[in-house]
Amino acid sequence: MKLVVIEDVAFCRFISLKLRVAVLQVALGPLPWYVSNTSDPF
Repeated sequence: MKLVVIEDVAFCRFISLKLRVAVLQVALGPLPWYVSNTSDPF
C-alpha cells in the first residue's frame, strides 16, 4: 500500500514538473526556439 502511495506522489510531482515546464514555455513564447536556433558559441 505504501509503495502505491509513493509512486502516486512521484507521478504527481512528475506531472506538476511537466506542467511547470509547459507554462514556462508558453510564458517565454518563441524565446527558447530563437535561442536554440541561434546558439552559436562564437
